[in-house]
Amino acid sequence: MRDFSDTAILLCAHGDKRGALPDGNLRRLVGALQGALKPSHCGFALLSVEGDLDKKLDQLNESHVIVVPMIFSDGYFYSKIARVLEDYSLSKPEAQTVLLPPICDWPEMAECLSRIIDGSNSLLIAHGSKKSSASRLANERLAARLTGLGAPEVSCSYLEEPPYADVALKEIKEPVVVVGLFMGNGLHGGSDWETALAEAEVEPRLAFTVGAMSELSGLVQEKIENITP
Repeated sequence: MRDFSDTAILLCAHGDKRGALPDGNLRRLVGALQGALKPSHCGFALLSVEGDLDKKLDQLNESHVIVVPMIFSDGYFYSKIARVLEDYSLSKPEAQTVLLPPICDWPEMAECLSRIIDGSNSLLIAHGSKKSSASRLANERLAARLTGLGAPEVSCSYLEEPPYADVALKEIKEPVVVVGLFMGNGLHGGSDWETALAEAEVEPRLAFTVGAMSELSGLVQEKIENITP
């Protein structure tokens, strides 16, 4: 196993707005990575808290810094993470920094979901936006990867743009696997997710959010271990 004793791992997510245990999925993920990789530091920063990423980076003294965006597209929030990390790199040029891609662009995520879907038709539900195409395009890229891995029929829907998730679920006439592209279990990954699922005319064969996947910590660990030294 690689030596991460002088490495800081920082997970970066939007953050839960609601929920019984705010940012519970992030906290569990941090604990799993700390135990498996034993880095000098492992924590998370929230984009919903202004300046939190800047503050968390400034507190680091490690010579290697790995930032893992626990978001799904390369839109506004990913660009914000990249800008903050670039500023940090300029202020601390002695630190080697790595920014991983958004989750939808991990080949390992598509492979994992393909195994879970296991030949069933599936529906991917993402946030979506009427202001930006980033969420939709990321969802479509993931769907294309799944199709390339042999998934039979992969559909995409959204909370905030058409095709809307509640409508798509209402129109499905057979059990499918429903995957929510949400990290937390607060507003979007909790109440919005449950509200959409309640519209299903046919009970899904399986329904889960990526943030709640038991496989997620192993996938993140694999991404970090495969970074070129």
